[in-house]
Amino acid sequence: MAHGVRTYQSGNLITDYAFAASQGNSQWSLGLGLGRERGNWLWEVRAQNSVRLFTRYLITSHNIVMSLQVAWRFPTEKKKKKKADENVDSE
Repeated sequence: MAHGVRTYQSGNLITDYAFAASQGNSQWSLGLGLGRERGNWLWEVRAQNSVRLFTRYLITSHNIVMSLQVAWRFPTEKKKKKKADENVDSE
């Protein structure tokens, strides 16, 4: 079943764009990353790609994303208390 978009202006057809339904098409997302956590700091390098595996001719790729994240997380109450206890013991 074909779908389309028609544009009218003052009752006159300006454009008629037809396209095929996307049913039966599927994309898979593949990701690969490497990261490390140390204390409250975290870093990660990641690559992600969407691919259509079941095309007629070959595998095609879409939406390639590469990222680098560096983050610092607020310490939990448990870690804050542990650090405070260590400071009291050392005095």
